Amino acid sequence: MHVHTNMRRLLGCLTLGIGMGMFSYVVPVYIAEITPKNLRGGFTAVHQDASSCPWHCSRLHRNALILAEARILDLFQRQYTQFSHCV
Repeated sequence: MHVHTNMRRLLGCLTLGIGMGMFSYVVPVYIAEITPKNLRGGFTAVHQDASSCPWHCSRLHRNALILAEARILDLFQRQYTQFSHCV
């Protein structure tokens, strides 16, 4: 059963990678083909930002969580080292 799960995960990652690769290539070309010349750059830039913004936002959120966790741990360490001389 475990082998099938890993194969499904690998197949899913492969399919998702191919799909995102096609999405990242085909859509900007299509947008550039159908938009007027004076708007092409703006439309393709919006597509690129819309494609990469969720990744950047998730990285910022992850870094904020790591920073908050580090601050909490630092506060606990300060609190416990303050009373260590009482032991």
